[in-house]
Amino acid sequence: MRFRRSWLIVLLISAGFPLSAAAQENNKFALGGAYIFRGADGPTSHAPSDLGLIWRFGHDKEGWGWHWGLNWYSLDIDRSIGGGSMEFGELHVRPVMAGYGYTHLMGKAAVTVSVLGGYAFNSFDVSGRASDAFRDRLGIQTVDVHLSNTPVLKPEAKVWYDVNKKVGIIADWGYVVARPRISINGLEDGGRYHADAMTLRVGVVYKLLEATRSKSAARR
Repeated sequence: MRFRRSWLIVLLISAGFPLSAAAQENNKFALGGAYIFRGADGPTSHAPSDLGLIWRFGHDKEGWGWHWGLNWYSLDIDRSIGGGSMEFGELHVRPVMAGYGYTHLMGKAAVTVSVLGGYAFNSFDVSGRASDAFRDRLGIQTVDVHLSNTPVLKPEAKVWYDVNKKVGIIADWGYVVARPRISINGLEDGGRYHADAMTLRVGVVYKLLEATRSKSAARR
């Protein structure tokens, strides 16, 4: 329901701008906000949705090109401890990625499909409730959870739409494949953990800096 409301907000915002205006072609830097819906892979993982900042450098061009991304996210992990299931803690995945993709321009819209790969730096924060359960139910006074760093892969699709020369709308989808190893007090907890996450984002940016054009381009 919250995700549907975010689409409605974007449409209402964009409705306040004239669609006959020029595109964001001269954009140098635009900044805005987005609603980010996340979905986790697995019954014991939960990916919270939230609001975030987004930005846009320049303007998309037709053809193949390099792409990059950070796409940091967190997962809430549940676990059975001493016979009871509870929140175990928060898993943080911080990937740094680069890849290749193709962009197709259709009027004021730019559609990009790409595949990114890279390396994720991961960590884990044990919840207070889980620490108490380890101590009271299992007699373990200190819980040290280590999460290994791991390679990551992300296919993604993105659409930019120029509402006018100042405002742009983005809608994109991506799926991060991350499989770190988890150890508790030095003992590995099973095989690789499925820390995969799907991200669906919709947002609006406003142009803050405009690219300068050459005198010859201005005369044309």
